[in-house]
This record gives sequence, C-alpha cells and structure tokens, in this order.
Amino acid sequence: TKAGSLNAKPVYLFMLAMKKPSKSAFESAIDATKEASTLHLEAMVKEKYGLYLQQQNEDKLANDCLASSYFSYYDWGAHSKALRMTQEYPFLAKASRIKAKSLFSASSNTETSSQSQSAEKSVASSTRRVSYVYNSTFRSKKEVKEKS
Repeated sequence: TKAGSLNAKPVYLFMLAMKKPSKSAFESAIDATKEASTLHLEAMVKEKYGLYLQQQNEDKLANDCLASSYFSYYDWGAHSKALRMTQEYPFLAKASRIKAKSLFSASSNTETSSQSQSAEKSVASSTRRVSYVYNSTFRSKKEVKEKS
C-alpha cells in the first residue's frame, strides 16, 4: 500500500475471513500475514482457521492448523496463550513443529532457516516442555507447571 499501513491488508483479509469464512478467505489472510511479517496476526488467523475447519469436520487439517498457530504464538512470545492452547487441545503436547510448519510451507516463512533448524532440534531433543509467565512490571519470569 502506497500511503496506508502495511498491516492493513492482512487485518482486512482476516476480518473478511471472519465475516464470510471459507478456506480461500483464511488462506489469503494467512498469506498476507506472512507477507507483512505479522507473526501475532498470523497466529490468530491460523487459530481461527483451525476452529473453522473443526466446524467443517476436517479434524486432521484443523489440528495441523491449531498446531501451527500454537508454534506461531510461542515464537511470538505469547507463552501464556500457547500454554492455554495445550490445556484446551491436549494433542498439542505431542505436536510436531516440522509438520505444523510444512502445512503452510508454500508461503514465505517467518523464520530464518537457522532459527528453524535450532528450534526443530530443541523440540525434537526435549521431552519436557517449559513455559514461563513474564511480569513486565517487575521484570521477572516464572516457570508455569503444565497440568498432566
């Protein structure tokens, strides 16, 4: 956009997808968020897309979408949201970052390859997931225990 905000297109497409949900509407919004490098909006669109797919009884694709959303939220730093998603969707505890990323690999990636490789190694080698809550007022972080 010449004179407008770069974030306007992905937000607009997300709003259209919410107003008139369809696969193509959500996929257009996801592509726009990747193009604009708005990871937080990408996470939200993928989550809503996953919920839409659940309503359409496309559970496998919905789970992959929700897993991709989970990793986007986590990468963005919304660890509390990611933790809530693992509590709401237990399958996310065993979700694969590689599989979730490949779902939208046709579009541009938000991570560099070195970040992606190190993240994949850490997920693959780690059997215990650790989440933190950050208090910006006191500039402290506290580990949050996951419920089994």
